[in-house]
Amino acid sequence: TGYTLDQVLGRNCRFLQGPETDPKAVEKIRRSIEDGSDMSVTGYTLDQVLGRNCRFLQGPETDPKAVEKIRRSIEDGSDMS
Repeated sequence: TGYTLDQVLGRNCRFLQGPETDPKAVEKIRRSIEDGSDMSVTGYTLDQVLGRNCRFLQGPETDPKAVEKIRRSIEDGSDMS
């Protein structure tokens, strides 16, 4: 994806999801984060996310405060924890 391990660990996998996200890929990411293993999937890359409006990552239950936190983290490259 272009994200470093530090940018992903501890974050909710939803920040990688979009309208065409395969639920099996989401589960694969979730398991990998939980057990600390490396993995790769086809999806949004860091380059595809940077500079875009975070709305393309949102779902119906998305917390607006979480969206703002993600936006700030993407813009400044900081950890979200």
